Amino acid sequence: MVFKVINEDENYTLTIVCRENEWKSVENKYKKYINSRIKILHLKDKELDEEAKNADVFCLLTKPSHYWKFAMPMKLFYYLSHKKPIIAVKGGIGGRFIEENNIGYTCEYELDSIKNKLKEIYEHRSELEFKFKNMNEVFERNTWQQRAREVKDQLMKSNF
Repeated sequence: MVFKVINEDENYTLTIVCRENEWKSVENKYKKYINSRIKILHLKDKELDEEAKNADVFCLLTKPSHYWKFAMPMKLFYYLSHKKPIIAVKGGIGGRFIEENNIGYTCEYELDSIKNKLKEIYEHRSELEFKFKNMNEVFERNTWQQRAREVKDQLMKSNF
């Protein structure tokens, strides 16, 4: 759906970074939407991190399923590490995390909802600064070291 939205509105660009073999397995499905504003890149490590710096918003618009109601997308924490706002689907645990921490945007997994949310982000770019600030705070609370401290503190409280 994101490909279709980007393809239809000249205000937006989209960069998809994925493994080459994964792209080849779905390329035919999305080929009709590819234009000069949509880039498909196959990067890893430092190249991937460099490209992430160019993003305004990261996209976690996964099709809703029972799995996403309890499974936190690992990409969410990668995106969080880059301290960029995230747009995700409402209803899953990732979307709830984004809403509760005010680190991005959520919408329904429907074409019009995605279009409207992207338009809202585009028209209110000043709100991105607020999201960036929240990302710093949330990032500090969600490092592996901080999570380990919390586990230690909980274990100490329970006299375990």
